[in-house]
Amino acid sequence: MDNYTVNFSIRAEAAYAKIKKSAGGTSLESPSHTLLQTVDRLIDSIPLDPFATNRLTSPLADVYWVSEGCVRIYYTPSSEPSTLVIIRISTTARHISSVQRMQAILRMMIASGQLNPLLVQAGVRPSSQPAVH
Repeated sequence: MDNYTVNFSIRAEAAYAKIKKSAGGTSLESPSHTLLQTVDRLIDSIPLDPFATNRLTSPLADVYWVSEGCVRIYYTPSSEPSTLVIIRISTTARHISSVQRMQAILRMMIASGQLNPLLVQAGVRPSSQPAVH
C-alpha cells in the first residue's frame, strides 16, 4: 500500500489551528484536548488506506471522509502523486446543524409571508396581521 502525504487546504488549516489553539493550555481531560486528539487520530488514519472509507457521490465523487463522533474530516486526492488534501474539518454535530438549517428556512418563510395562510388557519396569526419583514 502506498504511503500518502497529507496536506491542508487553507480552510482546513484554519479550522485545525483553531482547534489546536483552543486545546492549548488545557488539561488532558478537557473537551478541547479530547477534540484535538480525535482530529489528530483521524488525520493519522487517512494515509493508511485513504480510499477504503466513505465517499461522497457525484459531483463530489472524489471527496472522501472519515469521522468519529461529531468530527468529520473531508479530503480529496491531490494532483501531486501520493498526496491527499484535507479540505474541511467539521466538528458540528450533523443533527444540530440540520435543525439550525431547518429553523433558518422556517424563519425566512414566516418572515416572507409565505406561510401566512397556514398560520391564519392554525390561529397563530390574525389575518389582518402583516408578515414580519
